[in-house]
Amino acid sequence: MASTPQGQVHGWFNSLHPDIQAHSDALLPAEGRAVYLLGKGLSAQAAHRLVMHRDEASAGPGAGGAAAAGSARPLAADFEALRETLLQLGSSLPFPGCTAAPLALQLLELAEGAPAHRAELAALGSRAVALLGALGACSGELQQAGRYRQAAEECREALQRVLASAQPLGSRNCVARVLAEWADGGGCGALAAELAAAGERLVAAAGAAAEGDEELQEALALLRQPVEPQAPGADARALVSELGGMGAVAGDPAKQARVADVLAAAAEITAQEAALLLASHLDPGPQRLIPQSELRLLWRALFPGRAEALWPEWWRGFPGRLREAVPGMGPAQARELAQLLAGEGARAAFQQAVGGADPGAVSVGDLRTAFAADEALLPQVQRLLRGAAGAAAGAATSCCTLPPLPEGYTGREEEAAALVEHLRAHGSLALLGGGGMGKSCLAADVGWRLVRGGQAPGGALWVDLGGARSGAEVDARFCAALGMGLDANDNGQRIAAALDARAGPASRGPGVLVVVDGAEDALGEAEAAEALRGLVDKVLSHSPSARLLLTSRTSLNLPSPSPLLAERPLGPLGPAAAAGLVRAVAADVGEAEARRVAEACQGVPLALCLVAGALVAGRMSMQDLPALFADCGALVRLVLSALPQPHQQAAALLAVLPASFDEEAAAAALGLPSAAAARGLLAVLARHRLVAVAGPQRYSLQPLVRQQAALLGAGLGEGLQAAAEGRFVRLTLGRLGQWAEMFQTPREWMLAMITARERQADVSRMMELLAQPPTAVSVGSELAAVGGQLHAVAVAAALTDRLARLLGALTQLQGLRPGCEALLALLEGPQPGGATQEELDLAAAAVLHTLAYVENGAGRYSEAQACAKRSYELRLRLLGEGHPDTAIALAHLATSLHEGGRHAEAEPLFRRALELRRRVLGEAHPETASSVNMLAVCTYYQHRYDAAEPLYRQALALAKSFWGEEHPHMEIIVHNLAACTRAKDRAGEIASLQDHVLRAAADGRSSQCHADAEPLYRLLLQLQGGEEDPRAVEVLGELGACVHAQGRLPEAEPLYRQALTLRQQLLGEEHGDTAQALINLAVCIHAQGRLSEAEPLYRQALELRRRELGEAQEDTATLQMSLAVCIHAQGRRSEANTLAHRAVKLQQAQLPTKDVSDGFVLVNLLAHCMDLKYDSPQEQPQPRKPQPEKSQQQASQPQEQAPQPSKPQPQKPQKQAPQPQK
Repeated sequence: MASTPQGQVHGWFNSLHPDIQAHSDALLPAEGRAVYLLGKGLSAQAAHRLVMHRDEASAGPGAGGAAAAGSARPLAADFEALRETLLQLGSSLPFPGCTAAPLALQLLELAEGAPAHRAELAALGSRAVALLGALGACSGELQQAGRYRQAAEECREALQRVLASAQPLGSRNCVARVLAEWADGGGCGALAAELAAAGERLVAAAGAAAEGDEELQEALALLRQPVEPQAPGADARALVSELGGMGAVAGDPAKQARVADVLAAAAEITAQEAALLLASHLDPGPQRLIPQSELRLLWRALFPGRAEALWPEWWRGFPGRLREAVPGMGPAQARELAQLLAGEGARAAFQQAVGGADPGAVSVGDLRTAFAADEALLPQVQRLLRGAAGAAAGAATSCCTLPPLPEGYTGREEEAAALVEHLRAHGSLALLGGGGMGKSCLAADVGWRLVRGGQAPGGALWVDLGGARSGAEVDARFCAALGMGLDANDNGQRIAAALDARAGPASRGPGVLVVVDGAEDALGEAEAAEALRGLVDKVLSHSPSARLLLTSRTSLNLPSPSPLLAERPLGPLGPAAAAGLVRAVAADVGEAEARRVAEACQGVPLALCLVAGALVAGRMSMQDLPALFADCGALVRLVLSALPQPHQQAAALLAVLPASFDEEAAAAALGLPSAAAARGLLAVLARHRLVAVAGPQRYSLQPLVRQQAALLGAGLGEGLQAAAEGRFVRLTLGRLGQWAEMFQTPREWMLAMITARERQADVSRMMELLAQPPTAVSVGSELAAVGGQLHAVAVAAALTDRLARLLGALTQLQGLRPGCEALLALLEGPQPGGATQEELDLAAAAVLHTLAYVENGAGRYSEAQACAKRSYELRLRLLGEGHPDTAIALAHLATSLHEGGRHAEAEPLFRRALELRRRVLGEAHPETASSVNMLAVCTYYQHRYDAAEPLYRQALALAKSFWGEEHPHMEIIVHNLAACTRAKDRAGEIASLQDHVLRAAADGRSSQCHADAEPLYRLLLQLQGGEEDPRAVEVLGELGACVHAQGRLPEAEPLYRQALTLRQQLLGEEHGDTAQALINLAVCIHAQGRLSEAEPLYRQALELRRRELGEAQEDTATLQMSLAVCIHAQGRRSEANTLAHRAVKLQQAQLPTKDVSDGFVLVNLLAHCMDLKYDSPQEQPQPRKPQPEKSQQQASQPQEQAPQPSKPQPQKPQKQAPQPQK
């Protein structure tokens, strides 16, 4: 062969089969460069065939499998040539054009490692190099015309968008995606056309002077050639159709193997790798939630069927077993990953960057959040480690959710150091400043300094309060950051207790840092402001080692200013720091020019960044500086209006999202087909400093930018923002639907809860948008537009029964009320739409069904019954009695009647619903178990405990078979069964009292009912995480009372003590439930004869009761008499008599206004025991038996008598909050 490149190309080409030589015109241009081999429109199949023939000709007869091994050699040569060209261009292009070269390099690397669409991606890579070559060729003319910066920025933006859109075609995920026609690479033609258009704009901007340049014309010739779309998945799709569809393939390993073989041939990978990728795509296990293909394959190999793993387990397989799990991974990439993660510091940084709410484990949800779907693993790990660089080695045991600092952040070093010292030595802080002052960036900087210095061992949490305008929303944001569920009330004390637990023992310096960003939204609403101030006060009072760092435009105005929280004003940057920030953003701006920009922007960081970015992009010049506004909002508006209209529109559409959002939400708002397409546009907006990177795949709009973008969007086009809002609403409802399905599974229910809590802001924003008034739009033009009946029908379809249950479990159901009411008005209103009447009626039935849930949760039982009845009637008429949705509606109607106290009316409906579900769904179905449980609850409430107990046991057996033993639904049924077992004994006790049998249970003998209930409570305790878990507090009290009633007092005492400790941690020392826990412990100790230990517990509880209920209350009087008995037994009769007389007088004072109560019986009994004489209309008194602790939701109940421990009052059966499980 000839020694020149052209001769080499002709030499081996002429040795190939005549069929291949037919492509000589396309493959062999006059210049003969290897770069054009696959960039001239040749199809992927023809290119693959050409390579195969080339290798056969080179190897000679008998070479066998050498062709496949050498198939990458021509491409490798091309890529090396392109890299050389890029290196030359990158060093020769003036700023900012040189910043585009790395994007073209990434596109080349994507093509080089692509398992499919390699030819099309190589064609895009060659065109990216050609575009930069064209920019270099006409840079002189562009600079003379003052248009170079703008032209360079347009080229960079085009490359950014093309790279992001091409990434899905070059990832391993594409192997499975080729089974869908949209993934066949047709988009490469459009991407090539976008690069060509960018080249044409370059020429137009350069003018006629550049037209004669040969390099420019050569580049344009390549750019103008179309890229032929390929269809590597066509054969695989045909085979799948022949085999009966994807469902049939998923269930048959032999069919999977056949499809994998065809995919391997299409994607030019091994059959083994294709089979693994296809299996991970079809497997319904938890690994399907990991979008990054290498990590998905690894998880499936290491942890099949599991949703989380402990970190030590993870490190035993990652990255060491990556090549085993991912056969196509190159050894060089595997070695580099191993080197990156070899040290303890690197692993600590990885855990810190990836880990979620549980610092001891990693979950598929954590990996889903941290890693993008279509980018290779190595660069993502490198980026994560850079973001967490310098993390303390011990930080892996804590949780850090701080956002990364923006590129070029500078100017606040001294202030950050001073704030760190204040937090370490003195207490919490609030940073106060106007919009654009950089409060959030400074707070993140301070947080990272503490974490990297090892000064926040309990972690650093980021709580974004942007858009939080209610007390419930404030609580929910804090709970989500802590990985906690939202309770119906008293979340503040729980949050403070959780922070105190994270902080560890009190010490000098912060044990845990909580950055509360954007507090001004909450402080602007009375209810939210009260909740935030109360929460801050509780944390300051009860968590001495926790540190708060709040950012706000307005003061907190705490009712009583605390010395533990100082407020610090944050002003503009000084001249030198401001100039330094300008130069960090605009690298080619001189010192004098930077000072001019700093002066024009008055040192406001946001203004400095925006103006510097506009200078880089050529949208502003130094001559524009005198026209800048002193008002930062007006300046933001000016910079936005200078953007190209597509970018203005994008900023306006993103403004409809919550304060922080991910790429999928951005794609929905922007109306783009994929998260990858949104990623490119977001990168462009981030370069303009309009969007900030808030974490892996997460972004945020600065509040001032959001405000101005929303105002700008109102004038860009009728209905654009309404359409974006509608798309976001439906995306969020779709996600909730997925989480609701996961919530029904034994392995993924916890992951569903965690994920939904983390997306609390999305859910709240969705509810807010649902409730807003309809927007006037053309219904036929845009389904997504909020306010159209088509939109309402689509939204109603997502309002499923399971979704309502998930929101109920998250205590977020009440937020749906305004949205449901707005939807119902729209569906039943006169507005014309594209939906049929039947569609509207079915949609109304779904909304009414959800609204019945909401009304039940609010205690509005009549309204709930009316909604449930209408929903059932509509579904019965439209779907018939045998439809599953009709059975759901019937069961919910029964639940609504039951919740309203109409148990006898509800029972036959429950029985009908159960029969329907058995007939339609079968016996072994979750909905059938739910129906059995609700029938048992209804029977229990009618005091037919013997009938309820077997139903509960049947529901428990069914539930265990498909939910396992750890699901929350199991907790509900176990709790109900335990309560029912104890209630049978309590019913006998009441009958005994009615028959005047004195001291029926005072002999301490255990009952069989308590013996039956005890193992159920122990199981329930195990399900809730053991005695140390805060959720176990109520069960501990119940179990203690159950053991106590069997006379095993030494065993009951530690249970009571643990319940008391948890009550104090979760609710505080002053709470009524804490007083009840004190009483239970005092009763147990008193009954064991340790009177001196019991007395201070009685006194402490009595003081709490007096403060909570007042002196003249039956509970207070009863407890006072218990204390008197304890003192009397110690021989201090005079003191005891004084207390007893006071208690009886208090009790007798209530007789004229109330019926004779059990409390008076107890007072009279105790007075009799102490030889006191009181007249009473009461018969011979009966002994009262000790009562259990109350749950946080229960009303205050009378305390138990001290001397004789016996059986507690049973609770009513627990139901899934806020409605019984159906």
